[in-house]
Amino acid sequence: MNDKNEIEKGASERLIRYFDLVEIRSETNSPFEYIQEKLTKAIEYFLAHDIEKLLNILYRIDVAEKEVREAMLDKKPAERLSKLVILRELQKAETRIKYRNNNQHGRNKLG
Repeated sequence: MNDKNEIEKGASERLIRYFDLVEIRSETNSPFEYIQEKLTKAIEYFLAHDIEKLLNILYRIDVAEKEVREAMLDKKPAERLSKLVILRELQKAETRIKYRNNNQHGRNKLG
């Protein structure tokens, strides 16, 4: 698996878990457009019914508070928040893979 696929797979698995997107659990290689559509619907629900839970999830995912505030003022806050969440999860997945590869590379030099 190349790094891009691994990054996307890692990010999508975390998004599925955070937002309980049951409909796509079995699809490990879900396109991000589909995930964003489901994520946007989940965020719309949280905005209407449980904003505290949404803010807690956004905090755990580590979406910047300033970006969250700006997204809340947007005409389509759920769509904008879903993009921010996906972007942040992709960044985190990329960082994990980068450090894992660096650690493996360092071990190969030593061994």
